[in-house]
Amino acid sequence: MLGNSGRGWRAWGAERRELSDGQGLTAVIQRSRGTQTVGAFFPKAPCSAQSLVFVLAVNLLVTSACAFGSRHEASMPYQTSLENDLRAIEELNRRDVEAVLASDTDTLMAHWSDDFVVLPPAGPIVRGRRANAEMVQKLTEQTRAMEPVEFIVDFQEITVAGDYAFQWGTYRGATRLRAGGEAMAYAGKLLRILQRQRDGSWKIHRSIATSDPPAREQSLK
Repeated sequence: MLGNSGRGWRAWGAERRELSDGQGLTAVIQRSRGTQTVGAFFPKAPCSAQSLVFVLAVNLLVTSACAFGSRHEASMPYQTSLENDLRAIEELNRRDVEAVLASDTDTLMAHWSDDFVVLPPAGPIVRGRRANAEMVQKLTEQTRAMEPVEFIVDFQEITVAGDYAFQWGTYRGATRLRAGGEAMAYAGKLLRILQRQRDGSWKIHRSIATSDPPAREQSLK
């Protein structure tokens, strides 16, 4: 069985400790600033089965510890990068909402990747930046007499996976005639795939939305 030799043994995370199988085979594990160094001293005589088990156990212990240490060391820059990505995506979402409320189609289109694809609640799939820009221009002309009153997006999840990210949630808003009158409410669900650009920024790459059935109680005055 694995045991300690009584020299340098305190707890995992100590600077140095020695393990012995009780039959002359000793392994020394030394830790320094998150790294592990192991050395094993073998007797000249053939090792017993118990000693071989001891060697395998030590190797497993050190390999696992080194792997954990590597993950821990790598987690700090990764965590920083992830936090930066999430902040950048949240800022993109904020600017997108502001552009909708301001009817700023140029800013909306600037948030799209070059091969942006939209799966609308109804109608055909719209592929590519140019086709989507043409669709937005047509909708803008058709709704010129309308003004946005409210637009809220509530993303329930934002997950980053390498150079892509996805987010899903709900949206709701209201519009009314610029000449005045009762506001008309709308709502639905939304899922987006984002793509990291060469400059490190994020843009909307794929978007799919559903439209909830209109309800009389959703109308805003």
